Amino acid sequence: MIIILDKKEFKKHLDEFFQKANDPNYVPEKVIYPVDGSKKWEGLINFILSELETQELTLADLAVIGPGCGDAGEIIHGLITTLIKYGIPLEFAFKSLEKARKNWEAKSGGFPRKHLIILGGDAPSNAAEVNFLLRNLLKKKKIKGIIISCQSVLHELPFRSTNDYTHYKFILSLIRDIPNAFFYCREPIGLREYTGEVQLSIPLIENDDLYRFSTIVREKLSFSGEIVKGTNFISLDGSLAGEVIKKLVYFIEDLSVDALLYELGENHTAFDPERFYEILCKLFNKDTVRLEYFNSEKFRRNFKNLKISIESVNNSFKSGIVPKSFAVFTAYKN
Repeated sequence: MIIILDKKEFKKHLDEFFQKANDPNYVPEKVIYPVDGSKKWEGLINFILSELETQELTLADLAVIGPGCGDAGEIIHGLITTLIKYGIPLEFAFKSLEKARKNWEAKSGGFPRKHLIILGGDAPSNAAEVNFLLRNLLKKKKIKGIIISCQSVLHELPFRSTNDYTHYKFILSLIRDIPNAFFYCREPIGLREYTGEVQLSIPLIENDDLYRFSTIVREKLSFSGEIVKGTNFISLDGSLAGEVIKKLVYFIEDLSVDALLYELGENHTAFDPERFYEILCKLFNKDTVRLEYFNSEKFRRNFKNLKISIESVNNSFKSGIVPKSFAVFTAYKN
C-alpha cells in the first residue's frame, strides 16, 4: 500500500495518467492485486451458515460458484476450511487463472476429495455450461444445491461482457433448474448521497487538474452535465462527483495509472442497487432477498486522507459525511 499525500509527487502520477488517457493507442493492462480470500469468504460463509440453520442441508451438500473471482482465493479458502467439496471459479483474466491453478495445486494435496473446476473466458458466456455441469452433479447426487458468490464483478459486466448482457439473464442462466440456490453479492456502487449540483475541492489536487480529471471521467463513462471551474473548486452534478471521488480514492492507494485507466472502463454509478434488488426478487424467494449498504475500510480511510470537501448547492445533503460505497445482497431459492 502506498499513500502519497505530497501535492507535487501526486501531480507527477496524475500527469502520467493524463498523458496515457489521451493516447488512443495506449491499452492499459489489468492489474491483478493480491486478495485475502479469507476476508472475502467471511461475509459469504456467515450468510450461508445462518441460512443453513433452517434448512435440511449442510455445507457438504453445496457447490460454490465464483464469477469473476480472480485467483479464486475465497473459493480455495472455502474448500480447505469447510465441508464444501466443489468450487467453480469463472474468470476472464489468464494471469488470474494461472494463479488459481498454482494455488490449488499447492494446497489440494491434503484434500483429495475436493474439486476445483476452473472455467476461463467471459463468465456470462459460460453460464449455460456451468448450469449443465451443476445439473450433472445434482443428477449424480454429488450436491443438493449451490452458492453463487459475486464479489465486485456484476457492476463490470455490462461494460466488459457481450452486448446483450443483463444481470437477470446471467443469474437465471446459472440457477435454472437448480434447487437450493444461495446468492451472495458484494458490489461497489455510486455515491448515492450526492444529489443535484455540488461544489467539489480536493486539497491534494490543483483545481485545473481536478477539472481535467473530472472531464475525462465524464467523457469516458458518458455522464452528462456541465463542469464549471470556480476559484478553488469545481461545480458539477453529484453523481459525476461521486464517480470522480471513487476513482481518486482508489488511485491514491497504489498510484497505478494502468489500474486507474482500467477502472475507467466501468461505471459504479450505473449499477443501481435498488433495481438489482428488484431483479433478485424475481429470481429468488422474495422474502429472502436482503440489501444493505456499507463502507469498505479502504474507502473510508482514503476518503479521509484526501480531505475531500463536497458541498451541496441546493442543500440536498449534509456536508462532512462519508458516503456508503458498497452494497451487499443476499437471497435464496428452494
